[in-house]
Amino acid sequence: ETLGNFKWFPRGDIFSMGVVIMQVLIDKIPPSGPRTATTPGGIFIEGCATMKEIIQATKTRTPPFHLMPAGVPGLTQLLRSLLVKTMQQRPTAPQVLKDSWFDEVTDEPQPPSPSG
Repeated sequence: ETLGNFKWFPRGDIFSMGVVIMQVLIDKIPPSGPRTATTPGGIFIEGCATMKEIIQATKTRTPPFHLMPAGVPGLTQLLRSLLVKTMQQRPTAPQVLKDSWFDEVTDEPQPPSPSG
């Protein structure tokens, strides 16, 4: 979106946040350094050798939701909204924070805080 419009939009950051969360959870973190089309890692850059290919993959490739851990269905659903390709259909940051997944997380028992 930013490259296509030559303009930054906050919902682009929402998409990027979704990419980072998913890559961490499914262990597809891109390595630093030079890449080739066979370098593993990165849900939208794996299999790409050029910036043009990466842009095209980001626009068209479906994120690998099937690789998400089964134990986090609420987070997977949230990621589906964060990674929507149409910017206007993506939630805003305040909308993301109101997602029910955050309620699930805060309902979990918290470890005791260290005294002292």
